[in-house]
Amino acid sequence: LFNRAMLTEALSQRIESKPEGLALLAVGLQQIEVLRESHGQEAADTAFKAVAERLDNHVRAADVLARVGEHTLVLLLGQVPKQDQAAAIAKRVLVDLSAPILAAGTQIYVNAGIGVSMYPEDCDNAVTLINNAEAALRRTQPPGDAVCFYSRAFNVESQERLTIESALRR
Repeated sequence: LFNRAMLTEALSQRIESKPEGLALLAVGLQQIEVLRESHGQEAADTAFKAVAERLDNHVRAADVLARVGEHTLVLLLGQVPKQDQAAAIAKRVLVDLSAPILAAGTQIYVNAGIGVSMYPEDCDNAVTLINNAEAALRRTQPPGDAVCFYSRAFNVESQERLTIESALRR
């Protein structure tokens, strides 16, 4: 798996080539932490690896799968110029992840949320595109098993919330 730095570099290179469209799917796994707490790190790692293998089924030669956080994987999908194409892929990912995973001798059902950002609609640089996908992902949690596309309104809402919280602390 790529890490965040490798994903950022690969995404930057793709953006430089001015592709027709890219989709970034941030997949957040909600049961991994509970599994780690109840069955240990090895069980959580086993489940995470099983999820990564399922996601790898959606990766084409030109795509990238990366781990960007403790419970988050990102799929960089090339040649996805429209939101409806990204939505169809995201829904297939959720279906794949709905089947149980065997970890620590127990069947685990992993709830996943997927946040999606699109190039060039949502921004024109790698770091912001990744951040936008993660912002959309946060809108799905909890309960998960949902797909959310990034919206510029998220930034406005975040700024307003930060302003209010700062004012309350004064």
